[in-house]
Amino acid sequence: MPSLRLDSLSFAFLPALAAALTTLAVVSPLLAQPSGRVAYLLDFASHTLDLVDLEHDTVALGVENVGDVPNQIKVRERTAYVVNSAPEGLQIIDLAGPTTVGTVGLGPGTNPWAVQLVGDRAYVSLWGSDQVAVVDLTNLTVIHTIDVGVSPEGMCLAGSELYVANSGFVEFGVYDPGTVTVIDTATDQVVATIPVGLNAQWCAVDGEGEVHVVCSDRFGTDNGRVFVLDPVAHAPAESLRVGGFPGPIAISAGGIGWIVEYGAGLLAIDTVHNTVLHDVSDPVSVGGLGALGLDLDSAGRVHVAVSADGLLTVVLPNGTIANAYAVGSGPLDVAVYEAEPVPVAVTEFAAARTPAAVELVWTLAGDDFLGCHVERRAQEEDDHDFVRLTSRPLEGDRGRYRFVDPGAGLGALVYRLSGVGLNGMPEALGLFPVAPASPASPPPLPALAIAARPNPSHLPPGAEVGIEVTATKAEAAAEVIVFSVTGRPLRRLYRGPLETGATRFGWDGRDAGGQPAPAGVYVVRLVTGRGALAAKITLIR
Repeated sequence: MPSLRLDSLSFAFLPALAAALTTLAVVSPLLAQPSGRVAYLLDFASHTLDLVDLEHDTVALGVENVGDVPNQIKVRERTAYVVNSAPEGLQIIDLAGPTTVGTVGLGPGTNPWAVQLVGDRAYVSLWGSDQVAVVDLTNLTVIHTIDVGVSPEGMCLAGSELYVANSGFVEFGVYDPGTVTVIDTATDQVVATIPVGLNAQWCAVDGEGEVHVVCSDRFGTDNGRVFVLDPVAHAPAESLRVGGFPGPIAISAGGIGWIVEYGAGLLAIDTVHNTVLHDVSDPVSVGGLGALGLDLDSAGRVHVAVSADGLLTVVLPNGTIANAYAVGSGPLDVAVYEAEPVPVAVTEFAAARTPAAVELVWTLAGDDFLGCHVERRAQEEDDHDFVRLTSRPLEGDRGRYRFVDPGAGLGALVYRLSGVGLNGMPEALGLFPVAPASPASPPPLPALAIAARPNPSHLPPGAEVGIEVTATKAEAAAEVIVFSVTGRPLRRLYRGPLETGATRFGWDGRDAGGQPAPAGVYVVRLVTGRGALAAKITLIR
């Protein structure tokens, strides 16, 4: 048995307590591969991985076994990485099963504590040997170890630098000064050691690159603090007193740093202004006792493992409880997986003029949405002149929409479409020009088609995604443009006339500046005087 500390509240010391707890019951059967938003919990009482499907409000207990003393879980894509203090190792779980696909032994007496993923490597803090192990995730071997401070615990990544919180624990109630070791992950060399408060346990990085280190002090002193580190100077900038015996911290995209405190629930700081929002005298409730671990989703919701009451509590960004799930009797850490959303895109658009109106027809593909809004402006006007034509979202028929604009007039127009997601938030779908009416007004948009192949594409050096445009009628002016899924133009591939028949264009996966576009989903759009079409491209790097 490794040397396990009692006052850490990491619960590497709980196997005896776990044996005294009641056995678990399966709340609901496991779905094969849950989609959407899923929480995975480590349960120290049953030594298992539990699952909460947050989209369908179902719970499955004991979906996979973990170590006798699990300590932390991280999820990346469809893989979970579990740090086990006993037996000492890093366990890799394919969440499609879930099935353990490998374990990396980290040596007797090392008491592994936390993990930080960096590309194809994992850095694991070894509390018992005052080191960080560097693990090759490709062949599941330890590359080497790095000497750090006394009793290292939580870690966080700021750019290419790994910050390691060294608690300084010697024995119960006795500590060396707390420090933070900074490691350059490009060379795995220690570049700085920063003095902080007593019992430095966890850290997180905010949107400005500052590192926030939670120092719990001695158990029972009610003197928990958060030290704010300047990543350039490698020095403390200030500290914030939150009180209590604070644990892990996670910082939202909005700059709120949420910190679990076993007895109080959640503490909170504003990392933008470095002020305390909720200290131990004014905590945010998690609906039970024993807050140990937490994770955030992309919407800023806080998911808290509440150990004493066997709960997974979901707290909204405003501090109210959205839901609480009864899980196993010993949840100690949680990691949230979110499936990559399928962007909504216009796959077909046509505009036809009648003597009195403009008729728009378009087709959408992508994740679920409530409907569409339509706006219009004259071609010579600016985007701030758009007028909304729909008072409520249009409902489509299996993704196909139709809208008649009786007040269109005869001039050249630009229509703007936006989708409305299930959360009520708009999603821009693009701008669509319509030519002016004239005695020789062109007929409705002729048959056009656009396709991208291969799709998805790995794009090795020198390769291109082939984009084929087919038109049954020549176009005097056309553009082929690649956009990000947020609507930002990335690169114009063509501007000019479009001949009848098939025309091929190529995209090498680079932006207008010649830089490789990151992996993800992109939209290539064909724009003519009669309307626009789009196709999605998935780049895999």
